[in-house]
Amino acid sequence: MGKNSKSNPKNHYVNKQKLTWSEHVLDDGNVAVIPDADDAYGDENSVAAMAEDYVGLKTDSDEAAKAAGETAREQFNQDTRDRLAAIASQQYWSRYAAAGMQFVNDNEGRILGVKILLRKFDTDSEHSEMVEQFVAIDDIHRAAEALGKQAS
Repeated sequence: MGKNSKSNPKNHYVNKQKLTWSEHVLDDGNVAVIPDADDAYGDENSVAAMAEDYVGLKTDSDEAAKAAGETAREQFNQDTRDRLAAIASQQYWSRYAAAGMQFVNDNEGRILGVKILLRKFDTDSEHSEMVEQFVAIDDIHRAAEALGKQAS
């Protein structure tokens, strides 16, 4: 064996696999749960076939088995869509921060105020822009004093 085939803690990536399942109510009122995970079958046709087989074994109705397969397909697609939407949202917000703050200093290093950056999203045009607001340090001190008087 070469040295590249040895295990190394630096290249060990552990990803928790998402468990999905589809639920089907049988004729006798019991609920059949068909599990699936990304490291198992992981595709829509396999989940639907498992649901059809299992419900077909527990009931005498071919219609119930076909309905269970369609339900499994719908539930699998919905889980996949939700997962992909969450990943896309996470990637977007990791690139574009929603807010930020910077201290503004003079030449001598004294803090003059705070520059606050906020992302404003326009729902009509579906575009976002950064809005910059400057707050002077004197205003911050006045607000802190006012809050201190309210608290006491």
